[in-house]
Amino acid sequence: MSVRIRKLAKELNRSAAEVIGVLHALGYQKYRSPEDLISDQVEARLRKGIQSGVTPLHVEISEPTMPQASADALQSVAANVDLMAALLPGVVPQGRARAPAPRAARPAPVPLPTSRPASLAPAPVAPPLAPGRLEDEVGLGRALGVERAALESVRRSLESERSVLTAERASIEDAGLRLSARERSLEAQQRSLQELQDALDRERDALTAERAALASQLGRASAERARGLEDLLEARGLRGADEFERALVALAQGRHLREVLWTLKVDSAGQLERLLTDRLALVGTDPPESVLRSAAAVAVAPERTEVPDAAALVKAVRQVSDRLMLNGFRRVAVVGGRPLWQRLIREYLDARVEARFVAGKRGRSGASDDVAWADVVVLWAADLDDGAAAIYESGRPRLVRVSKPSLSGFLQELFDALAD
Repeated sequence: MSVRIRKLAKELNRSAAEVIGVLHALGYQKYRSPEDLISDQVEARLRKGIQSGVTPLHVEISEPTMPQASADALQSVAANVDLMAALLPGVVPQGRARAPAPRAARPAPVPLPTSRPASLAPAPVAPPLAPGRLEDEVGLGRALGVERAALESVRRSLESERSVLTAERASIEDAGLRLSARERSLEAQQRSLQELQDALDRERDALTAERAALASQLGRASAERARGLEDLLEARGLRGADEFERALVALAQGRHLREVLWTLKVDSAGQLERLLTDRLALVGTDPPESVLRSAAAVAVAPERTEVPDAAALVKAVRQVSDRLMLNGFRRVAVVGGRPLWQRLIREYLDARVEARFVAGKRGRSGASDDVAWADVVVLWAADLDDGAAAIYESGRPRLVRVSKPSLSGFLQELFDALAD
């Protein structure tokens, strides 16, 4: 249903201009006249806008104009009515008072027109309508035109949306096709890589087998060609261990062994390791004389020395002696350590401190003796069984553990532990 703006303004107790101004503020710019019809949807929005206080815009209101054809028809009807009143006495147009007829004189006959008036010619338009009904028809036509325009706008919007959806659907389908093609390409690449990996695995296995066979052949050839160092020295004309040693010393002093050291192999590595541990010392630029007399000294960088220089060694041992006596410790049992280092400690230790050095491998009975005799027990990389470790842990003497194998590390760790 539709309602005229004029009627709705009267119902809302507002002017038609104010109602049209609110419609324009709400975006309905097509309404210009109080005679325009608005739909139920627009009416509902108008009422809601008025309730929410929407400010009306200033609008120039256009008064409804009557179509020219309708005006001509009305004028023709009016002329016809006047003509009928003239032709037929007593005919009075609607809305006019009947004029009293004269009693004395008889009305003169009205001459008939020789030609038919133009106003009586057939009108090219529809039969005349009443003014109120004509306004309703005009307003209804306008409302239908507005609704038709709105429907056309909605149709165009739907067509546009349909075109967009069609384009998006085509794009999605195209993307799906590309993804499918890429997936097939990746699957083909994966199969190719898997085949390549299988081929590489087979080649790796073949190379491993070939390397093992070659190593076996080389080992057998090396074992067949290997000869002892003494055999080589004897073949050179040397006899006895003394000549062998002097020959090696001479080669070493002349710096000739470095050329063949990589070719030398040892059958019994344990014996050579013990020799290097017990008889070889890594020293600095000024080693103690006792080290030079009892071991083969090799000068190395300061950070790799095992024995401090002579002056530093004397100072370090005296500091340890003073710290022991300050704590009231006069008996020290050292479990472990190299024999060469033990001799150096005995040589420089204060005479008021008694030291006992025992082998690094210790059992329950030995541990009991150490705990009963000493004030301080120093475990220097010792090899203990469970019983000996328990006795040392629960014994009366102070227990110190030293982890560094060098003499410099032993003195420093023992000094730090006694300071706690």
